[in-house]
Amino acid sequence: MWLERIQSANNLLFEMGKINIEILPVNSIKLNEETVSRRQLFTMWGKESKRLAKEVSPASWRFNQKNLELAPYYSDFQFNQVEINSDTCTLCRTCERLCPKQCFVINEE
Repeated sequence: MWLERIQSANNLLFEMGKINIEILPVNSIKLNEETVSRRQLFTMWGKESKRLAKEVSPASWRFNQKNLELAPYYSDFQFNQVEINSDTCTLCRTCERLCPKQCFVINEE
């Protein structure tokens, strides 16, 4: 029955000037051809779609602007002013640990 359906499809393909469907025996498949499993195929599609999404997304979405380092470009300007009140500071070192620029160094002095 399936051979009849393939022949019917091939007749239509022939009328349209297209290449016929050919059924090959399993032993004619080349073993050196690259094959992927269904899982590998979907994983590959997932990675490729993420890469494509990164390429087409606006630049402001691709990186965190808060981490943009401007100081090297404007060395004559100070962007933050830090004041430490020595009367209330308990030397807990939280500011040292939380500073993303690591500009605090608390020592014995």
